[in-house]
Amino acid sequence: MIKTLLKAYRLIPISKRKKLSGFFSYSFINTVLDFISLALLIPVILILLDKERVKTIFLEHFNIELNNTLTIVLLLSLIVFYVVKNLIQTLIIKKQSRFIYSISTEISRNLMKKFIYDNYSNYNKTDKSSFFRDVFQLPIVFSTNILNSYYTIFSELIILFVIIIISAIYKPMVTVLASIFLFFFVVVLLWFKRRKLNVFSEIIVKLYEKNVKNITNILQGFIEIKSTRTEKKFQKVYEVSSAEHNQQLALQTTFKQTNSRYFEILIVTGLSVVIIFFMFSAEAVNVSVLLSFFAGISIKILPSFNKVLNAYVSIKSNKSCIDLLGNYRFTEEKQSSRLHFISSLKLRDISFSHGKKTLASKLNLTVEKGDFITISGKSGEGKSTLLQVMAGLLQPKHGDILLDEISIHSNENIFDFVGYVSQQPFLFQGSVLDNITMLNHENLNVDFVNQLIQELELEDWVASLPNGLDSELLIESKTLSGGQKQRIALARALYFRPEILLLDESTNQLDERLEKKVFTFLKSLTDDRNVTIVAVSHNNTINNFAKKKYVLKNKQLNIKDV
Repeated sequence: MIKTLLKAYRLIPISKRKKLSGFFSYSFINTVLDFISLALLIPVILILLDKERVKTIFLEHFNIELNNTLTIVLLLSLIVFYVVKNLIQTLIIKKQSRFIYSISTEISRNLMKKFIYDNYSNYNKTDKSSFFRDVFQLPIVFSTNILNSYYTIFSELIILFVIIIISAIYKPMVTVLASIFLFFFVVVLLWFKRRKLNVFSEIIVKLYEKNVKNITNILQGFIEIKSTRTEKKFQKVYEVSSAEHNQQLALQTTFKQTNSRYFEILIVTGLSVVIIFFMFSAEAVNVSVLLSFFAGISIKILPSFNKVLNAYVSIKSNKSCIDLLGNYRFTEEKQSSRLHFISSLKLRDISFSHGKKTLASKLNLTVEKGDFITISGKSGEGKSTLLQVMAGLLQPKHGDILLDEISIHSNENIFDFVGYVSQQPFLFQGSVLDNITMLNHENLNVDFVNQLIQELELEDWVASLPNGLDSELLIESKTLSGGQKQRIALARALYFRPEILLLDESTNQLDERLEKKVFTFLKSLTDDRNVTIVAVSHNNTINNFAKKKYVLKNKQLNIKDV
């Protein structure tokens, strides 16, 4: 338990750790208010059991006669106190809840920041379903079931500890016996349930991940499922995993909720033991005062012990989230100066591979400012991988990349001066404008967007949309043709004014007329703005626009002037 607590503490962002003292100060105020309310409740119970005894106490200790009017005033004052107390505690709980869940927000933010700033190789190695779970669910589980549970244990144990001390002062023998009995009861209860505590966490996390994978398969593979007529198979797989997940959640909920039933038995048994003890005890005792005292503390003890045990169950059954979050290593984002392409980009004696297959060995290529270069070759020769090396997405195994005769390294993040368009571009859920500008609303250049729309012959399509550029697109929208997606991706890349534009078969879904129109526009950029273009293509049409043509074959580039 202590080891888990230390691990959880290390997961709390440093900026939040500094505020923990204030968080626990609020807990102390909460505890004090609970004790005052408990102390005020005992006389009320005593009035119900033995009003004459209360009158005597008031007269002897305060020299005040307790009549009906005073009793009503005191009861109304008690009600007002409880209203004020609960208002204060509501504000405290609200503030503490915001703090706990701000930790969840910070952890989730750090996870996404690590992912989005990480390199391309690690992106390819990442299990996307697991990462979705880690960034979306685990921080919430950590705050709700770990941090909140530790806070509950801390605050409730303080209350129980003080109650035990007060009880020990009032009736030491009864308190010692009750404490031993209570401790034994909790130990036995946890011993019987320990196995379930150990398996809940792992099973629920694995089943959640399995559910996410099944949903992802259905969402991304809709056409494939339809074309193979396997709807029932995929529906059945999802139903089974969903049912298993919900069944485990039901068992966990049952496990938590039954604890209060055990404590009800415990309290009834405890009060019975106290009564029996004093029935055979020679010690003189006022039964009404005794019952008032123990009834009052029982009102607090029962929910407190139940909260502590449920919090313990939550920690044990969700502790795997601490280990999963602990696997991430966060490093400070390194700031580097922006690179600019002035005259040339050279690949010198470059070697790279895909898996175990070597695709290029001591390959050389010089790209000069304003070049329009095409690269062709058979499928699997490594053309796309070559573009990824040029973009900085992949680090070559051997050789150097020289920018204006200076060796550069990308750490597998795309170079500043590069624009890259893949064969299957991704469209985000958002407006057409957002997909082109990539949420860069500052210094928005709508005129340039409209120019790109016109040059790429998208203006008629945009005009047909209900809200023009502000019309929403769905993720991987099936209502768009492949050619429309490719042209939106081209507009996106060109909007950011790259110095080198890398195209990986980025026009292969356009008809011949439209492809010529796009290449004519791109050629004008190389002539008028000195933009450099390197394009992988199997289409001979593009060769009419290229200054240089390369063929990738046998791990080497063969250069031919066009």
